[in-house]
Amino acid sequence: MISRIATASVCLGALIFPSLGADLASDMLAAHNALRAKNGAAPLSWSPGLAQAAQAWASACVFQHSNTSYGENLAEGTGYSATQVVNDWYGEISQYDFNNPGYSDATGHFTQVVWKGTKMLGCGAADCGSDGTLYVCNYEPAGNLQGAFQDNVAPAQ
Repeated sequence: MISRIATASVCLGALIFPSLGADLASDMLAAHNALRAKNGAAPLSWSPGLAQAAQAWASACVFQHSNTSYGENLAEGTGYSATQVVNDWYGEISQYDFNNPGYSDATGHFTQVVWKGTKMLGCGAADCGSDGTLYVCNYEPAGNLQGAFQDNVAPAQ
């Protein structure tokens, strides 16, 4: 289960973490794009550079946001696949107020996942022992920009 999640407008990228399988990149990208389509956002492209940065951050096994210019979502826990992690981030849609768009700590993962202005994604993951797997996804351009929510976060269609 995911024990901790965090979001920020600053982010890293991701590479495939070998012990988690070569499908991490394709699973993360497919999960993001399937959910973005529900909200009218164009598909993301995979960025090896963002992935490399995300993997480096995940491998440090420190559950806190990096200090980059990317958008960033984090999750850490045991027994979750990459797809389940993205689904959990998206699940915050139930708390988002489309009539009063804006940033909230309770919905920041969701809004970054579906942010229309974001074009590229890179994710990484690392086994961090008793804390479980640390997942890091980086987004470029970053989402969750004040004043831009109405244009970038649409309701599910």
